[in-house]
Amino acid sequence: EPTGGILEVGLLEAKVSYSRTFRERFLGTRMSLRTIKTTISAHLRTEEGEVLFAGNLTGTSSDTVSTREIPELENSGIPFSRGQYPEGDFFDEFFEPLIIIGASAVAIYLFFTVRS
Repeated sequence: EPTGGILEVGLLEAKVSYSRTFRERFLGTRMSLRTIKTTISAHLRTEEGEVLFAGNLTGTSSDTVSTREIPELENSGIPFSRGQYPEGDFFDEFFEPLIIIGASAVAIYLFFTVRS
């Protein structure tokens, strides 16, 4: 016959981290692998004081998120919900701005040279 018990749970650690950004296809949405790790302390005992379980439990969960969605997923009121923003890859940091500047320069050149 089951009897009542007392469960005490405490959050020891909660952490969010992001991997380097990547794209699933060329010029697609920037994505990052988000990993959430939590560790809780749990103590279960009977009303008479007999300890049934005492220990720490750790869980990890991962998913892929768009880097644009990260501010919506994090809560400024809960510090452990915020992770260090993921770094961009070499393409994002070098080639993407170069392509934009090059395309703009070509558009301006054509605007002033082709007047027919």
